[in-house]
Amino acid sequence: MATAEARDQVTVEDLILRGYEARRAGDLLVAGEALEQAVLQSKAGPTRRALAAEVAEFWLAQDKGYRAVRLYRRLNYVRSEVDTLILDGDYEAALAVARQVGYQRGEAIALVRLGSSGKGDRKVNSERIKQALKILDENDLKRDKADLLFEVAKRYKPAAQLYAELQQFYLQARCYELAGKVSDGIPYYSDAKTQLKLELEEVQPRLQRAIAVYRDEKLPFVARERARRDVILYSGKTSVIYEQLAVSFHRTGNSNAYKLVDKAIQYTERQRDTLRDGGRDKFGPTLARYLKLDERLRELAELKRTLQTQPPPK
Repeated sequence: MATAEARDQVTVEDLILRGYEARRAGDLLVAGEALEQAVLQSKAGPTRRALAAEVAEFWLAQDKGYRAVRLYRRLNYVRSEVDTLILDGDYEAALAVARQVGYQRGEAIALVRLGSSGKGDRKVNSERIKQALKILDENDLKRDKADLLFEVAKRYKPAAQLYAELQQFYLQARCYELAGKVSDGIPYYSDAKTQLKLELEEVQPRLQRAIAVYRDEKLPFVARERARRDVILYSGKTSVIYEQLAVSFHRTGNSNAYKLVDKAIQYTERQRDTLRDGGRDKFGPTLARYLKLDERLRELAELKRTLQTQPPPK
């Protein structure tokens, strides 16, 4: 006789199966309800969190972030709730929840988004950015502070110093370049090449394993769908690595570095094609738009043209 736990597990798997099938068929209401129930009935742990993140992305891609927020609230995943409010553009609500639960990173990011939104009083927004930097300092959140300085404040020198501490050589080199000190960044582009090659060696086997499972028609549908998601994830990571390798090789004197951008394009196209699954996944194009894959392909094409026409620095 099956235990109650075993029966619950079968129910969860059945709900996931129903959700995946409905999502592929474009029956998004049925898909959302089934997948949410699967999350709520799952045992607490990493698997539940991963499924919850997948369902949250499903709602966000449809401009229904409130459904993702509601799910995280029911699960009492308050940090994920704050992060989702930020992704959905509700920075005031994110700030309020982050302060209520003492989630300093979420509070800082919400302040950054409010301060860099271009809305409201400039002095108030400037204070928000300063307050965010203070929170990140107090909580030793170096990577978040570096990203804030780099992407929002455009303060490249202190950002470069933090990236150096974190051994993020590519971003360190980019900071020097954007600060107008191209020659200072070249040694770090050289270090970045080694680092990026190691990252590629880690990601590629994971991608190949995911592709093998995804293509194996003898395996259960749910296992293949999960593998398809991994193919999309690791293809995206591989694309970014090749993009950064292309820039790093170009800046260190390789005039043929633009050819590496073709690899980045190839892996982004794999992301898009895997999402569409030969037209069999009706939700795929929606998720591709949410992930801005066409926009990324245009950016990569522009990068390739730039590297082809721009001589490497001397």
